[in-house]
Amino acid sequence: MDRWGPPARCHARAAIRRREISLSARRRSVISTHHVQTVESALIRDSALLAHAHENRSRGIHLRNACRTMCRRPTMKLPNPDRAVIPRAKIEGYLLSPAHVVGRHKEVFFRSLGYAQGEWRILERDVRGFANRNARLTKTTEYGQKFEVRAAITGPNGRTASIVTAWIVRRDEDFPRFFTAYPEG
Repeated sequence: MDRWGPPARCHARAAIRRREISLSARRRSVISTHHVQTVESALIRDSALLAHAHENRSRGIHLRNACRTMCRRPTMKLPNPDRAVIPRAKIEGYLLSPAHVVGRHKEVFFRSLGYAQGEWRILERDVRGFANRNARLTKTTEYGQKFEVRAAITGPNGRTASIVTAWIVRRDEDFPRFFTAYPEG
């Protein structure tokens, strides 16, 4: 029996044990406020890991790596997805434009899925479907809340790829606005 009690009987305890760091003052890292709040807000996927994390936090276990790999921001639905705004310029003039300075790289990706600039409404329809999926709040700025929706998209040619769509709900609005999409990974 080691100083942590009986041998680890679950993956959660073993994961925390692997992330143990020296308790000496010189080598001990401070847990950031975000990670403490994350643990205390029960945002760790596995409730058993949460119990072990609380149990071991007081013993000086460093949880930063455990939080980084196991904590996830909560998902939610975008407000009023049926009223989502997807500007034509974002689809046709950015994502599907071979001439746009930034968008031309994304155009190659979307073209490989079978999307074309002349048929931009197909991509718009597929992106609109992402507004109904679970979203993650990524940032709150002076302009509003930014969200990401990650999911697979199947293009007109039948190929499937994982993409991230980014949305913003402006402070004075109650509906999402699409502002970009890119391949996941």
